[in-house]
Amino acid sequence: LLVLSVLILSITTTDSRPTADAECPILMRDAGLSEDFAGLVAHRVHSLTLEDLRYYFKEGATEDNGVPTVNYNLSSSVRVLPNAPLYGYDTSFATIGLQHLDMVNSSLEISQWTG
Repeated sequence: LLVLSVLILSITTTDSRPTADAECPILMRDAGLSEDFAGLVAHRVHSLTLEDLRYYFKEGATEDNGVPTVNYNLSSSVRVLPNAPLYGYDTSFATIGLQHLDMVNSSLEISQWTG
């Protein structure tokens, strides 16, 4: 009977600690993160290039990296690539952000990028 009472008590006793659902938004807000953080991260992850992987995560990342990304070639029937591709950024730009900007600006006239 004592064992049964302890079991019932342990099942019915509530934990007074905040749940992750309640705690995470507070921590994220206090850290200055947007409420849209998860969606923004998901969007960015699926737009990574091999250059990004090498810059931010692993300098020796290979073309067989296992990071699925959106295929920028809109005329292709393949919508998602199995690996983040190497785009061949113009490295004469000083920052990765400028290299990205150059890639987009240089590709505006490529018909497969515009659908």
